[in-house]
Formats: sequence, C-alpha cells, structure tokens
Amino acid sequence: METWTFLLQKRNDTSWLPLDAPTAEILTGSYRLASHSSLADRAIALHIVYRRRRPAPTPPSIKG
Repeated sequence: METWTFLLQKRNDTSWLPLDAPTAEILTGSYRLASHSSLADRAIALHIVYRRRRPAPTPPSIKG
C-alpha cells in the first residue's frame, strides 16, 4: 500500500499543516490542499466531508 502525505495551508498563512489523522478537526476558513506520494501521473479520488459539530447541551437551570 502506498503512503500519502496530505498538507493544508490556510488562506493568508505561510505554513503548511500536516493532516495526520483521517478525523482531523479543521477550523473554519479557506484552505489549499497538497499531497505527496511516490506515485506519479495517477488519477485519484479524494473525498472531503464536512460534519457540523453540535453545540453542547445547555445544563438545566435550577429554580428555587
């Protein structure tokens, strides 16, 4: 199996951040994605999934 490296760069930022986990949490913004592998000139399929985090439930208020 081939090893891939994926990097993200946020708009107006000069650094590239590695995506080490398939479930990485990414802050809201615009990004560029780069990848690296020893395979050259190959078509790949890439799926990016957006999952909105649900806000934490509000604790019940105590009235006395």
